[in-house]
Amino acid sequence: METPLRDKKGRTLALIAQDQVRAESGNDRSAWQEIEVELVDGDERVLDAVEKVLLKAGAKPAAGPSKVARALSGRLEKSTPKIKINPVSRYAREQRDAILEHDPAAREGAEEAVHKMRVATRRLRSTLKSFRRWFPEEETAELGDELRWLAAVLGGVRDPQVLEVKLLAGIEESGPEFIPAAQRIRAALEHRVAKGRAELGAALESDRYLDLLDRIDALVDRPLPDAGDPAKRARKVLDKADDRLDTALADGVDEEVHDARKKYKQARYAVEVLAPDHGKSAKGLVKALTDLQDGLGAHQDSSIARETLHEIGPDSFHFGVLYGRQEAVGKETLIAVPALVRASRRKKVRRWLVKA
Repeated sequence: METPLRDKKGRTLALIAQDQVRAESGNDRSAWQEIEVELVDGDERVLDAVEKVLLKAGAKPAAGPSKVARALSGRLEKSTPKIKINPVSRYAREQRDAILEHDPAAREGAEEAVHKMRVATRRLRSTLKSFRRWFPEEETAELGDELRWLAAVLGGVRDPQVLEVKLLAGIEESGPEFIPAAQRIRAALEHRVAKGRAELGAALESDRYLDLLDRIDALVDRPLPDAGDPAKRARKVLDKADDRLDTALADGVDEEVHDARKKYKQARYAVEVLAPDHGKSAKGLVKALTDLQDGLGAHQDSSIARETLHEIGPDSFHFGVLYGRQEAVGKETLIAVPALVRASRRKKVRRWLVKA
């Protein structure tokens, strides 16, 4: 039975169909009632309104995607062989899709889109590096360079945005004497953002970028070879990150700490490749590595902030105070690192990777 839903002018906004369904599958018999709503001249708001009325009246969402699927009562699922998905291929395609998804808003300079597009670019480049045996060597080296270029162009917008937030946090509340310093910092960094947006816009319109997208498509859409155990590769990358950080903390050299942070970022992305197939434990390791990477990143950010203050600020008392604050932040963040290291190396969060 089909009932039209009309507005005051007589226009049919939607058709509401009510069906009594009976199904037989082998010895199994079932019956149920279904209500379907099909838009005619209405819009999504009509669907939302009808849904609210039906749910309030006691209707429930359909138990299956179709009448056939429900009638088979799981037999179809049992008879259909499961297709094994290569996690490396899946992850690479996800990053390609993310780059394309955030491209339109990034062209407009939207902060979140620029950030997410940059992260996807970095993830894809890191995947080509960590799992290089899965990809043709003659293609990945140059493609990695092009992805580095795209990430740098996106960073020309994103980095000064992040710096502006960090450097201006609490400055104006420090007293009116700090307002000129805050204004100078804001003007300098917003100038960098504007320049970065112009360069990003030109880059995304360039043949170089379009060629990069074509090459990414060609690479991630092809079947990947069975090049070994992805979990083994992820373990090796993570072990190297552990060794590099242990050495850096023992030496107390900022550059070594920064290198260790980059290695942990690579390790985190490698673990992310496997995480969807390994449940809560894998998610726990991803989170622990993210926290550690963020802690090390905060130390690096304080170093960059000091360099920026030196570049844009005069040799004055107020900029000296701001410089000292960032120096203190750098020391505080390193104090927090050992606890983050311990959390990332707990057997509870790593055991699954050893067994994978």
